[in-house]
Amino acid sequence: MATSSIHESLELKSLASSRSASLRSADRAPEQQSVRQLREQQRVRQLREPPAPDSGRPAWQFLAASFLVETVIWGFPVSYGVLLDAYAALPVANTVGAGTLLPLVGTLSSGLMYLVSNFVFAVLERRPDFRTPALWLGSVICGGSLVVASFATSAWQLVLTQGVMYAIGGALVYYTTIIFLNEWFVVRRGFANGVVLAGTALGGLFFPFLFDLLIQKYGVSDCLRILGATVFGSLAMTLPFVKARIPYRRPTSTPNVDVSAGTLPTSPNRSPGLAGLANLPVRSGALWLFLIANFFQSLGYFIPALYIPSFARALGLSASNGSAALAAINAAAVVSRLLMGFLSDRMSPHLLGGVTLLTSSFAILVLWGVASSSLAALISFSIAFGAVSGGWTSLWAANIREVAAEDKPTTLALYGLLSTTRGLGNVLVAPISAALLQHPLHLHGKLGYAAEGGSFANVILFAGAMMFASAVLETGGIWMQRRQKIE
Repeated sequence: MATSSIHESLELKSLASSRSASLRSADRAPEQQSVRQLREQQRVRQLREPPAPDSGRPAWQFLAASFLVETVIWGFPVSYGVLLDAYAALPVANTVGAGTLLPLVGTLSSGLMYLVSNFVFAVLERRPDFRTPALWLGSVICGGSLVVASFATSAWQLVLTQGVMYAIGGALVYYTTIIFLNEWFVVRRGFANGVVLAGTALGGLFFPFLFDLLIQKYGVSDCLRILGATVFGSLAMTLPFVKARIPYRRPTSTPNVDVSAGTLPTSPNRSPGLAGLANLPVRSGALWLFLIANFFQSLGYFIPALYIPSFARALGLSASNGSAALAAINAAAVVSRLLMGFLSDRMSPHLLGGVTLLTSSFAILVLWGVASSSLAALISFSIAFGAVSGGWTSLWAANIREVAAEDKPTTLALYGLLSTTRGLGNVLVAPISAALLQHPLHLHGKLGYAAEGGSFANVILFAGAMMFASAVLETGGIWMQRRQKIE
């Protein structure tokens, strides 16, 4: 009997325990369901209310990542002068058309990136779902192009790989980042643009020394392979932070997507990029003068970066000295781009542009052409030129905002036009400068114009003249703005 009562007692306790556990589970179920509902509501709220632009941790994280993307993507082309000088001592310099094609490699790697901007914008605006894949695809193409270029045996192969292939990959990464930048920064867009563009100058500060070190230690081919791996690896670590502020969801039944729901508008029938071009204010004379000035500025700006290492060698300086002179241009440009981006939110971008263009012309014609006969003088020119001319592209955002306000299609269309005109000038620099180098002025003495018997004289004069022409056009833009205000 005692044993039976013990068993009954244990069974009762077990039943009580099971019932208690069931009750606790039943009580917890609504609580767990409530937590799930809160999380779902929070997710929907985040989708409907994206992070605020211009401030906050997500915005600054994006800006830092965009700065690093710019450093990698554009730092390589602006440092190409070091590789151009190295190619001159290799068998590739003796292949067909090398005199024109080798300079073209550097100008294509950046110029073509500018030229395809409108096309890339149109595709990415029409297919927002392709933006993140475009970042990764572009990274693979960029890194792979340098690895493939390391096996090139002729100049035209370098043009296709290190020039064209790199530019296509770079365009996919860069212009996707620019689309996101216009979402993350609105009021402070000029400042943000200046910060991002400073990445080009920072890359141009470090890459020349890296190129020179790798070339001396491993040779040009291994240098390119190491750079290819470095470019892809750096981008792969950065791209997770390059993302849209407003999440995109593919529409299911209608092309008219609700922006308040956290998505971007798309249209299956019309390209937003083309719509933006149609909305351009054709009567804005200041805008068109700025576009023309942008073209002439690019013709003058890219010449020093392309030929400073070769010019240093013509003065009898070492390759390291040439790399240092090129790095000095980009070091000064870091400060210039940050400052111009900051000032463009507060002052007329046309006034800032006119002053920088005029002083850039003086720096080229006097500090480079007359005074640069030693390393100290060449470094002085590089610093002055980078400081006054490096901030030009930081003025783009302010000029666009004057015309497009916050109209996104028009903003991207104007950015594409500025990129196209700049890219056209960039690409033309190679054949024009190659032709000018074939006609030296046969000067002698200690002037910069007389280096290597006057071989660089026409190139220097051309660059200075293009900067002066741009300054005249920007002055005309200021006059037109004032006349329109009076009217």
